[in-house]
Amino acid sequence: KIGLFEKAKGGTIFLDEIGDLSLTAQVKLLKVLQDKTFFKIGGTTEISADVRIIAATNRNLEDEIRCGRFREDLFYRLNVFPIWMPALRERKEDIGALCNRFLKQICHRLGCEDKFISPDAQKCLLTYDWPGNIRELENVLERASNISDGRIINVIHLPSKVTGNNMNSLQWEWKSFKNYIEEAEKRAIKEALAYYKN
Repeated sequence: KIGLFEKAKGGTIFLDEIGDLSLTAQVKLLKVLQDKTFFKIGGTTEISADVRIIAATNRNLEDEIRCGRFREDLFYRLNVFPIWMPALRERKEDIGALCNRFLKQICHRLGCEDKFISPDAQKCLLTYDWPGNIRELENVLERASNISDGRIINVIHLPSKVTGNNMNSLQWEWKSFKNYIEEAEKRAIKEALAYYKN
C-alpha cells in the first residue's frame, strides 16, 4: 500500500495537529525530515521522501517542549517559515463572513432554504470568546440551523454558553392560537426583512 509520504512525492503533505503526535512518531518523522528517506513498514527498500511539509497545531509547541511532550529538534526542523493564525476571539470581525459561508454549506447539506442570523443573535456571537475557534462556530451554527423552524436564527436557537443565558431557567407558557398566528406573521416579516437586507 502506498503511504502518504510516498503518495505526496514531489508535492506537499499537510500534517494537522502535529502537537498531538506521540514522541515515538516524532522520532520517525524527524528521521524522515533529516534523511529525506524512509522505509515502509516491514519493507527493506529505502524510499526517498521528496516532499514539502506544512504542519499545523493549536498548541504552543515551545510550551510543549518545556513540558517534554514535543522534541526540540523536530520543532526546529518544522519551524522554518512559521505562519501564526490568530484565534477567532482575536479576529471577531471575521465572524460575519464565516457565518454566511458556514450557513450556506450547512443549509445545502441539510437540504433547506438559506438561513440568516438575527441582529440579537449576531451580538451574542460577537461577544462570545470562542475557545473552540472556527470549529466551535461551525458546530453552533449547525445546531442552530437544525433547531430553528424558520429561516432566521434567533438567540433562543443558540446554546446558553454562547448567549450567557441559562435556558433551563426560561418559563414556558401556554399561548392562544391567536398569539401563535401573530408570532408566525412577525417571523415571516422578519425573515423577509433579513432576506432583503432590511
